[in-house]
Amino acid sequence: MVLDSAYEPNGDTIEQQYLTQMVGFENAFNDWAAWCQDDSECPFNAADVGTRWDALRVQLDESPITDADGRVANQSTLDVATAAALYSPSEWPVLADALAKAEAGDPAGIFSLADSYSGRNDDGTFNTLFQSISVIQCASGISTQPPDDPEALLAKIREQAPRFGADVTVEDLVEEGGSECEQLTGEQPVVQLDYSGDGRIVVIGGENDPATPIRWAEEMADALGPNARLVVFTGEGHGQLLTSTCITEIQAAVLVDLELPDEGTVCDPDPAVEQPAWWGDLAFPTEFSDVVSLPAVAAALGLTDTIGYGEMRTTALGSQEAADAFDTALMEAGFQSLGNQELGIDDTVQAAYLTPDGDLLAVIVLGADAFDTDELSSARASVPADTTVVLYVYIPQ
Repeated sequence: MVLDSAYEPNGDTIEQQYLTQMVGFENAFNDWAAWCQDDSECPFNAADVGTRWDALRVQLDESPITDADGRVANQSTLDVATAAALYSPSEWPVLADALAKAEAGDPAGIFSLADSYSGRNDDGTFNTLFQSISVIQCASGISTQPPDDPEALLAKIREQAPRFGADVTVEDLVEEGGSECEQLTGEQPVVQLDYSGDGRIVVIGGENDPATPIRWAEEMADALGPNARLVVFTGEGHGQLLTSTCITEIQAAVLVDLELPDEGTVCDPDPAVEQPAWWGDLAFPTEFSDVVSLPAVAAALGLTDTIGYGEMRTTALGSQEAADAFDTALMEAGFQSLGNQELGIDDTVQAAYLTPDGDLLAVIVLGADAFDTDELSSARASVPADTTVVLYVYIPQ
């Protein structure tokens, strides 16, 4: 088995039950803020990004803003949107863009992030994720008990998680208890981890995982016996499979060849792909815009800077017209077409080319209707109406 982002609450003190995730998200927020503060191109860049975020939270509390659909965004919307983006570093630029727009009076971006986290559908209904989590935890005997000294715990929450514990009150701590579980499942025994078989097990823990901090992974690996190995990922985000080449190779070795990694194995994030030397020689149709920043589009497609080096432009041309025009420009520049491929999303065209240097250039053209599909709905708020987006990516071989 490969167990990614372990949750192992057995043995947690009441204080740990409340603080572990709050502190995890607080640390992830600080890492995001440091990234944005150090990157002059971050849309929410400032001398102190945390202070700018705090000011926006006060702004939304005092003067909520109304979205085009009539929903009102307040500080709670901001809190949920921020937590949602901290699950993956690919969402960090999306959050920064959404915050800058909310600051200017457009809440569509923070609504998009908050809706994805809350499981809200376009018709206003919700999926059952959070209800399912409650039932599963209760059925596993996992319930958070009220602290003996709620005032002292609240003081620690405010000290260690000032942003993610900002709205917690003493009443919240006193009322938490096990009442929800009593109503859902009745009292259940706590599931204790106990394994003595021969199966190989890898437990993956992220040093900067906000949702399941690494302490739980360390404790789970210890509890699963001598055939379990802990692998530590040093990067950001929650869930490492398919985001780290090192982790993916370890996963394959366990599941395919039954080979465990060495004790103490550590995986670093993949390096970002650098801009190739020929990039500046690319030619573009006159109908294309200059380079635009649409991080929500890249995030929706699962494209990160560790997969390839890419840019985006927009056009009023339809998807096929834009693809044909770009194809003509590339062919005239000596690129070799490898043909089109199905992306499986309406109103899209995907093509691949060999550059004159023999590198691979992938081109994805997303027409306006593509952003009405489930696959790209999370990026809809960031793309102007009746706009085609052209994404082109150098993918090293």
